[in-house]
Amino acid sequence: LTCKDCGPGTVASTQGAAACTSCTAGKFQNDVGQAACFDCAPGTFAPFSGSYECTLCPSGSFQDLPGSTTCLTCPDSQIQPAEGQTQCLGPGQCDAVYGLFNSQFEGGPEPLLNF
Repeated sequence: LTCKDCGPGTVASTQGAAACTSCTAGKFQNDVGQAACFDCAPGTFAPFSGSYECTLCPSGSFQDLPGSTTCLTCPDSQIQPAEGQTQCLGPGQCDAVYGLFNSQFEGGPEPLLNF
């Protein structure tokens, strides 16, 4: 008898296993013939078992823990325009991150000059 490699998303954690086991939700394995699954990194998730990769949290959400099966929605007072993030941005943080300078607009539009 010859052994067969487990495919991506599955592992054989013991020598001589008769079958491959799917990685549990929140974990992944992207290689063949492996013995262990890895936790999804913070900012990513794997909602189903047997994942060969983790998915980036969509904009408007975040995940700060490894091995997650879901992402968390940003609270009402915060935003997250980017994917794959570990936190949301509060008031004032967006300006620094994205180079938006609201102070330029605080006075309202410039008056038009009549010639």
